[in-house]
Amino acid sequence: MLNYSELLLDALLQPLVILLLLRFHLLWLRAPMHNSFGRFLMTLTDFLVLPARRLFTPVRGIDIASLLLIFAAETLYFALSWMLHGKPFALPGLLVWSAVHLLRVSIYLLMGLLLARALLSWINPYSPISTLMIAATQPFLEPLQRRIPSLGGLDFSVLILFLICQFILAMPISWLESQAAALL
Repeated sequence: MLNYSELLLDALLQPLVILLLLRFHLLWLRAPMHNSFGRFLMTLTDFLVLPARRLFTPVRGIDIASLLLIFAAETLYFALSWMLHGKPFALPGLLVWSAVHLLRVSIYLLMGLLLARALLSWINPYSPISTLMIAATQPFLEPLQRRIPSLGGLDFSVLILFLICQFILAMPISWLESQAAALL
């Protein structure tokens, strides 16, 4: 029975967290959502976000309702998962662990968007979703593109940002996870 409960948690809560997190980041970065993927993402998450926005209004362009929903869903996921395994946990440690895991997932989302942008630039650079990928990744690429010249017409900033993301995952995020685990 434990495996089915865990499978249900993984199948329901984690994809929901990823969709909500992607929506939050795309809206925060002001990516155009007037394409098929943007409409699909908004349709999938509106049932949770719109009622929450009645309670929590955006502050300085940051969608607080989505952010709180993401954090609550991730915290619920880890709390239920650890209860199913019979592991004790402290609430402060659980909250810190959830926040660090959301940072990790955010970096993975950026890496996925970078990869999708690179692939789309080769396959179909004029795709409607390309504008979304560019808007979501350009704020991170722009500082690198100013400092790193393109060589032979090739822009290596995507590769360098990908490596920076890998470094952040390996060093600071892993350290934060170990600190959060100590609080559990």
